[in-house]
Amino acid sequence: MKSYPDKWERVSDNGLEPNRDWPVDPEAPAQDQVDVCREWLRLHAEPTKNIRRAAYSYALKHVVEKWVAKSGHHKYVSNGAFIAAALQEGYRAKRATSGSLNARFNMQVRKEKT
Repeated sequence: MKSYPDKWERVSDNGLEPNRDWPVDPEAPAQDQVDVCREWLRLHAEPTKNIRRAAYSYALKHVVEKWVAKSGHHKYVSNGAFIAAALQEGYRAKRATSGSLNARFNMQVRKEKT
């Protein structure tokens, strides 16, 4: 059985590479997707001391897609785009599980004001 360390070599459109479930994806995340994720992160997230279980890349990419949809636009956001954006914004990441495409971050999502 192949071992997958917590470290990864790069972030692809799919997520952390290499991973146990998918063939290596040569595509880097699309810059427009990374940009919209960075905007969301600046408005809705803040760093925490520790990596948090709830700060899960695959779930948060869907939160960003819903946020964009509120403006009347549809925007697909890849898992890798969210991970790349979080790293660029200075968050630390850790694989969600051994060999996973997904990451967890030292991040807390701010409660939205209603």
